[in-house]
Amino acid sequence: NNPSVLARSIEIQLQKLISEPCHMHPNDNPLTILIDGLDECEGQDVHLEILRAIRNSVAEPFLPLRFIIASRPEAHIHEIFKSSVYRGVYRPFNIEQSFADVQTYLLDEFARIYHEHQTMAAIPLPWPLPQVLNELVWRSSGYFIYASTIIKFID
Repeated sequence: NNPSVLARSIEIQLQKLISEPCHMHPNDNPLTILIDGLDECEGQDVHLEILRAIRNSVAEPFLPLRFIIASRPEAHIHEIFKSSVYRGVYRPFNIEQSFADVQTYLLDEFARIYHEHQTMAAIPLPWPLPQVLNELVWRSSGYFIYASTIIKFID
């Protein structure tokens, strides 16, 4: 109804596009909003503004919203969540396990490719080399989409 809302602050956008519509539709179950790639937004100030807007909306009484923030652990984002403002409303998720899962996935898929493709008969083991595998896992940042894209390309 108001296209100019897109030119307003992130906090106003969150209020007009998410909070107010949620108030109109009472629901006992909280709605979950996933923000993926917060670290990819331009500038640390934008990160702060988004997180501040989310924190203020979560503080609203009777607004059943939960946010999942998916981001690389940039130092300034990590510091924001360590502040007292987020105490009690923030639960961190350690992505170290996702790195291990990506490594397992890559190992399994590379082994499958090695055994299924006749062109691999002349390639010595280990394939790929451990340092190459470690580099791929590191570059994935724990995201399976990166690893699965590599496997699809190589396969």
